[in-house]
Amino acid sequence: MTTTPNTAPQDPVDSALAGVAIPSCPRTLTELQHELASDTPDIRKVTNSVSNDIALSVAVLRTVNSPIYALPKQVANIAQAVSMLGLRRLGVLVTNTLIRQALKFDGLNLDEFWSVSTKRAFWMTRLSKRVKGVDADTAHSVGLLCDLGVPLLMQKFNDYADTYKLANELNVGIPLLKRQFPMMAQIIGKGTDDETRRFTEIEFEKHGIEHAQIGAMMARTWGLSPVLCDAIRRHHDYTVFWDKNATPAVAQVVAMSLVAEFGIHRSTGGEATSEWEHGGESALGVIHWSIEDVEDWVQDMLSEDVTF
Repeated sequence: MTTTPNTAPQDPVDSALAGVAIPSCPRTLTELQHELASDTPDIRKVTNSVSNDIALSVAVLRTVNSPIYALPKQVANIAQAVSMLGLRRLGVLVTNTLIRQALKFDGLNLDEFWSVSTKRAFWMTRLSKRVKGVDADTAHSVGLLCDLGVPLLMQKFNDYADTYKLANELNVGIPLLKRQFPMMAQIIGKGTDDETRRFTEIEFEKHGIEHAQIGAMMARTWGLSPVLCDAIRRHHDYTVFWDKNATPAVAQVVAMSLVAEFGIHRSTGGEATSEWEHGGESALGVIHWSIEDVEDWVQDMLSEDVTF
């Protein structure tokens, strides 16, 4: 008589993760992190390490000279960038640049994705100047990288782009339909449950994984700060706003992310989104703002007339 050995059922999340290829952390970043963690980091060593990677240094200088940093003069080389920004800020910029370079996959056009991410990073950087508790570099990094799991899932699932599009359309479209056609609100609700779900819940239902989950895994693999890793993991989880175990900085930067997304949406004439209806009021409470403060900020941002 033969017996079949007992095997534990495979976790659906583990199964979904199995085919997701997380890019390995580049040696340049590992060396940079090691140097920055030193009590006496070698500025020349850091400068040479970044400068020797031509593609990296060009990308870093392009960002340094962008409206996000708004420096008083153009920066011509990495040594000047260190002088203007300091080693810590350069480290953040190099990390963000290397992650963006690593998330390039054959057959995927991510220009629009990075355009949206860069704009969100810009708005969050500006917001950090008005909200105490989160520094500009952390705000910028969360704005740029909170959705870094999206390209990874696009690579894993051939139909993920359709899911991403659907979730975005429902995020904007369902609240709009309910406002424009109040009599149809009940019919809309009966027709689909998607409008009651957050972006990540739609992803999980269709693919067994969400972009916040895989994005946080990559962030940890690459040695990003705990605050940044947790913010990426929870940027669609609005229980973070009242979770006593959550780090206050994480709750605050997630709130800033939601406010920035809503501000960008309002700047184009949009109204509330499903994500805003889920967490907007709580997010405003975390940063001690009113909806009028948001409206005033949006007008100030529009007056800057920055193009990406």
